[in-house]
Amino acid sequence: MLFQFKSKPEDFIVKEELWFTPSWKGDVFFVNFQKTEKNTMDIIEHLCYELKLKRNDLGIAGLKDKNGITEQRISIYKKILNQIGWEEKFLEVLWQKTIILDTTWHHEPLAIGKNAWNYFKIKLQAKSVISPEIKEKIENNIKKIQQNWFPNCFGKQRFGKWYRNFFRAKEVFESNSTNNPTKLNKKNPQSEFEIRFKLQAYASMYFNEYTMNRRKRWQIFLWWDIMVDNNSAFWTRVGIYGEWKVMLFNYAKCKKEFEWQNLIQPYYISGETIDLKNNKERIPTWPMLGFNMLTPPLESKSYIKDSELLKNTDYENLGMNVAKKYKIYGFRRPLRTIPKNLKYSREENKKDKFKKDLILSFSLPTGSYATVFLWTIFDWIDEKTIIENWLEIPLIN
Repeated sequence: MLFQFKSKPEDFIVKEELWFTPSWKGDVFFVNFQKTEKNTMDIIEHLCYELKLKRNDLGIAGLKDKNGITEQRISIYKKILNQIGWEEKFLEVLWQKTIILDTTWHHEPLAIGKNAWNYFKIKLQAKSVISPEIKEKIENNIKKIQQNWFPNCFGKQRFGKWYRNFFRAKEVFESNSTNNPTKLNKKNPQSEFEIRFKLQAYASMYFNEYTMNRRKRWQIFLWWDIMVDNNSAFWTRVGIYGEWKVMLFNYAKCKKEFEWQNLIQPYYISGETIDLKNNKERIPTWPMLGFNMLTPPLESKSYIKDSELLKNTDYENLGMNVAKKYKIYGFRRPLRTIPKNLKYSREENKKDKFKKDLILSFSLPTGSYATVFLWTIFDWIDEKTIIENWLEIPLIN
């Protein structure tokens, strides 16, 4: 093994970067906090238990890793604060598990996807002396990522131990197929949230499978791919690909007009086109399974690929009904991601001066995984570093 990942908490630092600046006005209380070696859900569950809150009373922009030092925000409405003893009580309970950095107010709560980027600073502890040839290969892979992209797959932490979230999603399908809906434990306010998370993990596994198959075939673009104009499908202009051009359409209008349909098509073409040869930021997408899912135009090659997905899953017959029940809406996720402000350096290992630690700093868009970024660096170089640090990309096959 060349490097060890997450040797100590301070070797893995994550900071949440919102796409907006809190206004200091409004009815929503924001708290920016730092946690060490704790899952985000550990904090949520602690607040819910101690303050008798419901999961939906609290807003977060995303889940952050357990093994490291991470900074993120949590939000709660003023009216809920009034019921539990105002902000002092809320902060008192939050202090029990975290370090509070600052507080503010805003007019909207946090929600998944409202952080634009996550900043990472990672130290990979050297476990062996690296030859000049291996050093060059690692640096070449980093430069390729810096200049191009890496696959926007989901990391192992998305699926739980032994990928249990993926397999338990099938149990949810089966329970709903026999007219015996999954019973929610009323004593556990997280039950419905956990079911939603498992169903999303199910969709994530199929996304990984498609993304890696397409990467293996070097299918950079397919005719009628649904394209977005940045690293995140949130807050973006959407178009369809053809002849090195992207034809824009009104995605929001499609969603609203056909909100009752399982699948929707890219209607309302605006007539505006973008030359893809001069605009490399356009990224193809693939669906995260759910109700009201956008697909490419009928009979296109990309549509056929999407149809194959539905046939290979239980979503076509069972999944849509479950998605409706738990309000899991389909959306398009970029197949690739590009890190921002990527820097790297080598530092002498404190235990052995002949070994050099690898220091990486970069920002990734919301929903992208640093573990997949690291996998891309060591792919075809050192399988032990990948396996022993849990950097593999989960796949069905």
